[in-house]
Amino acid sequence: MLVAKYEEDIVAILCLTYITISFLSSPQNKFGSGYEIILQLDRNAPPAADDAVTAFNRTSSNTGAAANSGAEGEDAAVVAFEKRVGTVTDFVVSVFPAASLLSANGGLLTYRVPSGELKVGAAFAALEGARAKLGLADYVVAQPTLEQVHVKSI
Repeated sequence: MLVAKYEEDIVAILCLTYITISFLSSPQNKFGSGYEIILQLDRNAPPAADDAVTAFNRTSSNTGAAANSGAEGEDAAVVAFEKRVGTVTDFVVSVFPAASLLSANGGLLTYRVPSGELKVGAAFAALEGARAKLGLADYVVAQPTLEQVHVKSI
């Protein structure tokens, strides 16, 4: 009779315990390397590279040798992009000292931060506060996917 009275409570406690143990032993927590911060640079707002963008505009509007102006314009664009990546990386490392840049592809920057070094709420507050200054179109703070954990463990 006593068991029947508390049966629902016991089942609920057992379910919550199982869920908690399952979460703590999930592959992402067990084999993952922390968090990933993915930043998308806004193509229309390059605040960190104003002088490089100005140099690019001067070079591309210059009507010197046609072959050289295209190459110089591309070089200036690469310099501007690298300067923006450097500025954003400096910011990320200042907020998360253990962060490392994994990839920079076409304005999509991916950083890895060890789990002990990142508090999710603080990460969102820092990124939202610097969003306009850094010229970010979008950002994501996430744990690695199961696929990434699997590929890394092989």
